Amino acid sequence: MTWGNLGSRVLGFAVLLPLALSQLTVEEASLWLLFQALLALQGMADFGFTPTFIRIISYARSEKNSSKVKPDAIHLLSINDVLMDRVIGTMRCVYNRLSWVVFLLMAVLGSLMVMKPISLLEDITIGWFAWAVIVVSSVLIFRGGMFGAYMQGVDQIALYQRWQIVTGMISIIGGVIVLLMGSGLFPLVVVMQAGGVAGFFITRKLAAQHAPKASWSGSAIKDQEVMQTIWPAAWRSGLGVVVTYGTIQGTGVIYAQVAPAADAAAFLLAQRVVRTLSSFANAPFYTCIPYMSRMYAEGRLAELVESARTGMLQANWILIGGIIMVGFTAEPLLTFIGSQTPFVSTGVWWVLGLATLIERIGAMHLQLYSTTNHIVWHIVASITGGIMLFTIPVLFQWLGVIGLPLGILMAYTMFFTPYNLSRSYSAFHMNPAHMDGFASMIPIALVLIILIFI
Repeated sequence: MTWGNLGSRVLGFAVLLPLALSQLTVEEASLWLLFQALLALQGMADFGFTPTFIRIISYARSEKNSSKVKPDAIHLLSINDVLMDRVIGTMRCVYNRLSWVVFLLMAVLGSLMVMKPISLLEDITIGWFAWAVIVVSSVLIFRGGMFGAYMQGVDQIALYQRWQIVTGMISIIGGVIVLLMGSGLFPLVVVMQAGGVAGFFITRKLAAQHAPKASWSGSAIKDQEVMQTIWPAAWRSGLGVVVTYGTIQGTGVIYAQVAPAADAAAFLLAQRVVRTLSSFANAPFYTCIPYMSRMYAEGRLAELVESARTGMLQANWILIGGIIMVGFTAEPLLTFIGSQTPFVSTGVWWVLGLATLIERIGAMHLQLYSTTNHIVWHIVASITGGIMLFTIPVLFQWLGVIGLPLGILMAYTMFFTPYNLSRSYSAFHMNPAHMDGFASMIPIALVLIILIFI
């Protein structure tokens, strides 16, 4: 069902995005794309708790916790309603605090980031009203991630994703109607955020139906033993997300502060496109994470590795197919729909696509290694982030906009992906040629050939 959910998002991307580009002015499109980038950055406030809670709940449901293969630090898990109450109480306490962090970051730092693009609008009041809607609704949507994590952890992925499709399609249809009516930026933002808010209420109800009685209605009390178990894994994952993903998405946000509206819109559009392609391509691998966590807890390592290999192969080929298709069709399509927003140069796109592909390869191996609950994100983040913070500004100053994705590519190629591959190969005694030959090396070679000869 995740395929269906992501399929609905891609449908919205294929229908809504071109329509928005053809109906909105360059300044409005640039601001709308900046809104999307900031909403993507908002996910960093999760700080690694969502995947950690998914793994903890998934381990708790395993009927074979007595297996000789045990995830490090998972010492308190057993199948009983009392434990689930403790986990849920801790989740609620954590997300209550994180929700305040989201609100403050969006209201203060986010407002500073949108100030210049809003000032370029013909009516700045509309821009600030739209941003206010995003700030308030984003808090609810963020909290919805807590209920989504629970649903995935208790293996109710299909039900959860079914409702994600429904709310996603409501947003898409509403957005298309608003644009066809020529209503502009503010109604578009309201309609799109309304779907996310509806998803929050629906997912909350679903989580309550599939949890021990009154687990979600009692006091949000942090259980110290549960927190001590999840915190080491969560902060390591969270640090990695903040430093690496935050740097990548932050390049578009910062570029929007210094570049002309058309150039900023072009780069933000490319980032939005590649982010959507990556999200869709992730489906074959990331839908298996709860099952892989259980396989590790149960000692089914050979089955786990084969499941991961299949997911990686499918994910990488879907991603490379999307990158190639966009690379050859983006400019003609934008011209055809009468878009006022241009696309980035071919060089920028292919470098950005290659960086995304190499990042996904490394990230999936890191996720595979994380099923052992030995989290090394803090190591990966410190070094990769440090490389990015050096290479991106230097290359941007030297080469211009192409320096942004090139700096990211260098960080992934020099450390991020090789390190993560070595970790997963060592942990699961995998054959690199079998694991990544057709799944990873050939897609990388295809992009390199295109980048060199086209």
